Amino acid sequence: MLDAAIDHAREQGAAALDAFPKTSLAPHAQASRRAEENDSWMGRRASYETRGFLAVRDAGARTVMRLTFD
Repeated sequence: MLDAAIDHAREQGAAALDAFPKTSLAPHAQASRRAEENDSWMGRRASYETRGFLAVRDAGARTVMRLTFD
């Protein structure tokens, strides 16, 4: 799904694509696998990093990441 979003943004002429993955799991999410999956539905930082997103800044519970298109 992430790859499709990147392809779509690129095809539509976007200059960049931003993402906001959680930097750490909430305490309740650390207790069970199901809660962990629900708490990280916007994706994990590593998923974005492997696709070339760079951290722009840490904003509390989330990191602002950006993929800039050439």
